[in-house]
Amino acid sequence: MRLLHFVSAELSLTSLILLAGCGGGSSTSLTPAPPRIELIPACANPAPIVGVTDPRVRNYTILFRPLISGQAQARVLATKYSFRTIGGASSNGFTAELDPAQVAALRCEPSIDQMAYGGPLPGQLNRN
Repeated sequence: MRLLHFVSAELSLTSLILLAGCGGGSSTSLTPAPPRIELIPACANPAPIVGVTDPRVRNYTILFRPLISGQAQARVLATKYSFRTIGGASSNGFTAELDPAQVAALRCEPSIDQMAYGGPLPGQLNRN
């Protein structure tokens, strides 16, 4: 009986400490995601990035300029910048997980019209 009372008292104390550490349990706070790092492209007219950024997602969807062979150009760029496309390439673009240096470099590629954060499928990007 004493052991049960001791365990119960210990659990109650632990609960109080946990509640105190969480601000009394009055609100839920989530740790915000770290900001997305973006490097400044080295060219004068980089391709724009459209959409809403989510620092937890490193996928980008890339849309090629008209008259570019999307599948062939995606292979060239994937080799040049060491990335893999996600789900292959379409006739007008591809999606890939990219680091900040790859994003900055790709934005300066003349074959790229625009990029999107996380993004829709290449066929769903708007050409403005």
